[in-house]
Amino acid sequence: MTAIGIALLVVGVIVVLVEAHVPSLGMLGGPGVVALSVGAVLAVAGLGGGIALGLVNARPSHPEGEEIQQGDKVVVERVSGLTLGVRKAEGWELIA
Repeated sequence: MTAIGIALLVVGVIVVLVEAHVPSLGMLGGPGVVALSVGAVLAVAGLGGGIALGLVNARPSHPEGEEIQQGDKVVVERVSGLTLGVRKAEGWELIA
């Protein structure tokens, strides 16, 4: 999957560059952008990533602690791969 994704990325870049120098009213640019998009998805998927990678990037350090809401200030306590262990920031930890 990764090799196909990278190949599509290269082909997409070449086609978009050709469109930039030889205007064809999007007949080359459109498919070039599609090739770039599909190539990026295949390359990331082949390397073990996925769409969910950006959806869940932090977890509470102490699940029994205070619930964290969107917009709350947090403190990062640990990093495990791409997952952050966070807790709600206390007043003295916030920068004025």
